[in-house]
Amino acid sequence: MKKLLYILGLSVFVAGCSPDEDRYTLDTSFNSADIKYSLVQDAQSENVVYLQSLTPGIIPYWVYPGGSSTKLKDTLIFPFQGVYEIEYNVNTANGYVKGPKFQVEVSQTNLDHIAEPEWKYLTNTTGKRWKLDKTKPIGFYGLEYRKGAGDDWAWHPDYAGNEWVIDPDVMHYIEFDLNNAKNFKYTSVNKGVTTNCQGFFDMNLSGNQWDWRINLSNCDLVDDASYKTRIVNWRSTHIISLTENQLILGVIRVPSEGTALIGFTFVPDL
Repeated sequence: MKKLLYILGLSVFVAGCSPDEDRYTLDTSFNSADIKYSLVQDAQSENVVYLQSLTPGIIPYWVYPGGSSTKLKDTLIFPFQGVYEIEYNVNTANGYVKGPKFQVEVSQTNLDHIAEPEWKYLTNTTGKRWKLDKTKPIGFYGLEYRKGAGDDWAWHPDYAGNEWVIDPDVMHYIEFDLNNAKNFKYTSVNKGVTTNCQGFFDMNLSGNQWDWRINLSNCDLVDDASYKTRIVNWRSTHIISLTENQLILGVIRVPSEGTALIGFTFVPDL
């Protein structure tokens, strides 16, 4: 393995949190000597980075370009040449601890690790723009949709007769490309007022198909006033459907409305 880093007893910073971290209660009593993790860059391909949390009794919160993760072990793919910053934070029994940052250098671009057809469906490599499907724009899904048990259900109504699901004067466009980075952007139009955002994305196709995700950084999925406060996290999306001609991304609804996925359906903007 290449570039094995095993870090113990790193300093912990509890000030200057980003807006994404404000929702956590800070644990100022956590001992910095308890911070333990490892990072391994694959010897055969430096574009692959293995992360492992070794801190006992916590939930890790990794932050990296294109998304975040709470897995004890995770694999990150950086297909493009560059220097990438990864942050290791922890959620303890007493609150949130903002931890160390470290950098990974990738010397060459290698797209072999993102060769699944879903990458082509999503991005066309050089860019693909999707628009909200106004015939069936919004669907509702159980958190275990298509898993065959538990909370496995769906209701995806036609827009005709169910115009309450989204304002007819609202339109959303999202775009993904792989032009030297995993780039994401949206354009939302609400009664003639246009909102734009540019950021990055990462797509996780590991495991069961119904556990696939697209994580976003810098931008939410869309900017929709009707749903703004009804979603737990706009940047962590579940891939409900991804084909060449359809993309349905689900975000978790707040528990007060009944925990479920609200799915936004997009079709290619040809």
